[in-house]
Amino acid sequence: MRHLPVACPRCNHQQIIKIRDLDAQHECGECRTSFYIDSAGACIRGRRPQSVSRVQPSHLTQSRDVAKDPFEVLSRVPRWLLVCLTTFVLILGTWFVAQSIGSNPRSIPEPLPERATFAVEAFARNDLPTLLEMTDPASSSEIHKWFDMKRNPSAGYWRLGPPLVTTSILFKKESNHAAATVSVLQFPSPSESSKENSPENAPRLDLILFWKLGQNQLWFIDGDSTLRAATRVR
Repeated sequence: MRHLPVACPRCNHQQIIKIRDLDAQHECGECRTSFYIDSAGACIRGRRPQSVSRVQPSHLTQSRDVAKDPFEVLSRVPRWLLVCLTTFVLILGTWFVAQSIGSNPRSIPEPLPERATFAVEAFARNDLPTLLEMTDPASSSEIHKWFDMKRNPSAGYWRLGPPLVTTSILFKKESNHAAATVSVLQFPSPSESSKENSPENAPRLDLILFWKLGQNQLWFIDGDSTLRAATRVR
C-alpha cells in the first residue's frame, strides 16, 4: 500500500497522503489546518516537534511482521493447494533419487580383471553409455562400432537371459601402458521351445578388450585396438 487515508484533526476532512510523505508537514485541503502524523499514526494539529521520531504507523508495522512470518503466510494458503504442492515435491524428489540410482547402480572398479568384467556386463545389458565412460575418449567412435558389430540383435542367445561372465588377462604390460583381457559370456541353456531361436553352437560369446593405462593409473578401453582385433577374428 503506497497511500494512507488520514482525517484532519480539526474538521475531520478525509484525505489521502503518500506513505513516503508521512514525515512531512501537512495541510488540510478543507480548512487549511496544519498538522503532522506522530509515530502512532495519529494526526496532530500544529507543527511537528523535532523530538518526534520517524513515523511508523502501527498497522503498517503489523503488515510487515506478518510478511516476515512464513508460518503466517502458509496459514493463508488454501489447504488443497498445499496438498498439491507437497505431493508434487515428493514425486519430483522420488524421481531424482531413482534417476541417480538407476544411472549408476555401482561404481566402476579399478583392478583390471574386475574392470573388464564390469565393462562386459554393461555390454550384455546393452549399456553403451557405461562402456563409453570406460573408453579412452580418443577412440569412442571405434568402441561404438565394435558395440554395434558384436551385439548382433539377430543372435538368438540374447533371448536366453543374462549371461555368466568370466574374465582372464591375456597380457598386461604396465611399462607399455597396454593390456588385453578376454571375457566369456556363458548364456543359460535354451529350453526345448526356444531351440530354433538359439545358435547351433554352444550359447557363449568371447569378447576381447584391449586397454590403455590412462590418468590416475586407471585402465581405459582402447577402442581402436579392440575394433581391429574383432574385425580380424570375424
